Amino acid sequence: PSRHKTGQDGKPTWLSLADAIKPYRNKQPVSLSEARTHSSPRKHNWHVVRDIKPITLQRLKAAKPGVTWGAIDENLRPDCHRGGYSGFTNVYGRMTWEQTPVTMTGGCTTFAKGRFGHPSEDRTISVREAACIQTFPRNFRFETDSIDKVCEMIGNAVPPKFAEIFGTHIAMAIQSHTY
Repeated sequence: PSRHKTGQDGKPTWLSLADAIKPYRNKQPVSLSEARTHSSPRKHNWHVVRDIKPITLQRLKAAKPGVTWGAIDENLRPDCHRGGYSGFTNVYGRMTWEQTPVTMTGGCTTFAKGRFGHPSEDRTISVREAACIQTFPRNFRFETDSIDKVCEMIGNAVPPKFAEIFGTHIAMAIQSHTY
């Protein structure tokens, strides 16, 4: 996310998760199976979440915003995260509203692949929320019904806002011949 506000010190601040997904804050996403049953994920502007297994839902409910999976009871953790495992801590986590959002990856809607848990609802972020975090315009259309392909596009993209700013600076440098 880009900077947009000025802090107390007069310097720009980073967008928070609340800022990044504000347009979708009070809109419930639909599940992928529901979107496919009644139409297509595109009809919902990709404000769609994956269907999750009961054990994953239990883990999600046990996860606390801003805290690693280490706070989840060991009995709920996957086998690979039990018995003193001290490896990756950036999975099975929930974001907080105040934080600068985590980096989007191709697994951006999968709880087991990152800290992609919604901060206040028992779900992951939706595909559209991930796109907002990555600075895709709200009206950007993903022309596929494959959630994996859309998530890969989001996770592999240079954030559009960054590309716009960088491209503007390149164009200005070319125009002034100071490159």
